[in-house]
Amino acid sequence: MIDDAFIIVRRSLRNLSINFESRRIRAALPHKSVFHPSAAQSIRETFMMETITSKDPRAHTANIRGEFRELIQHLRDDIEKVEEPKARALFETAAEVLSGLETAFKHYEDKSEPAWK
Repeated sequence: MIDDAFIIVRRSLRNLSINFESRRIRAALPHKSVFHPSAAQSIRETFMMETITSKDPRAHTANIRGEFRELIQHLRDDIEKVEEPKARALFETAAEVLSGLETAFKHYEDKSEPAWK
């Protein structure tokens, strides 16, 4: 049962990530009705997560945490924009799940949990 829930959440997060990236690219285009592939590639490069060459995993976790926080804020902002209760619950649940992941990454960086020491 827990495995099924985890799979559903993982698929939902993957879809959220894909949809979120697509919205950011489209929002940055000068004309939303025009979605030229070369323009999309240029904008995608601008908005993609920062590439880090460091071998220190904490640099990567900090980068990912920033993306989590951005997506969490986006989800919470959208809660106020929609009226359907199920959509609001979905956005809030996704924000809470991502908050938990962000906390886990922070604990890893700080080595504040016994598992990370």
